[in-house]
Amino acid sequence: MIDIRAARAEPDAYRAALARKGAAGEFDALMEADRAWLALVPRADELRGKTKLKGKPTPEQLEELKAVKADLQRVEEELAAAEARRAELLERVPAPPDASAPDGFTEEDAAELRRFGEPPSFDFEPRDHLELARHVLIPDGPGRYLEGVHQGQASAKQRRQRPSHLRGRELPRDVAQYGNPENQTV
Repeated sequence: MIDIRAARAEPDAYRAALARKGAAGEFDALMEADRAWLALVPRADELRGKTKLKGKPTPEQLEELKAVKADLQRVEEELAAAEARRAELLERVPAPPDASAPDGFTEEDAAELRRFGEPPSFDFEPRDHLELARHVLIPDGPGRYLEGVHQGQASAKQRRQRPSHLRGRELPRDVAQYGNPENQTV
């Protein structure tokens, strides 16, 4: 979300920065919605002030007050619609990018600033993390282990069915046994 006051103060700078992200059109729509909202706020405040009378109103003042209240209700509905539109656009408009950020939307457009260490090289084809999760042993009670993610999810459902005072009592023993090579099978 952007700072709307700063955007009002420097619209050209914000528009140019957001054009780098492809959001200049949304920014222009936001500024238009903001101007519409700003125009309605003082009108609504003025009408609210007119509804407050000092002393007992005369019949002429009562007629005028009815007209003011009807006008106020119409203006408040317009104000609510303008405020909703402004809030929607505020959520959609991204923050402007830093001046040092490169332009572009793909990974190739990005610039590598620094690299720590060397990327690891393997003598084998690394497996995807989801594939590895299917081969991990998951504790399922004292001395019992399930293989794979799907069985572990079913086991979690079964564990919730135990009384709450028994849940987790086996956990320290399971954790200790998890590191024991005798209990692991691949």
